[in-house]
Amino acid sequence: MNQSENPFGSTKAVYPAKVAMKVITYSRYSEQERESAIAGVLQLLKLEVSNKKHRESKKGKYISHSFTTTIHNSAQLEKL
Repeated sequence: MNQSENPFGSTKAVYPAKVAMKVITYSRYSEQERESAIAGVLQLLKLEVSNKKHRESKKGKYISHSFTTTIHNSAQLEKL
């Protein structure tokens, strides 16, 4: 499927849209490095987050970061 195809068929997105997101990072990086990297991308896209949580994987190799954000338009979604 190329980028111009809509995977949802004729369904159109309605903005603003609340979106639950998850980012997976390696646990070998410090908490400050992980948070800084995620915050940098969010700032670049001008996204604000709420409901932030993080959890370590069973073996401790990864950290999953979950949060909710609001996408305000299709350009923001495309950049993401």
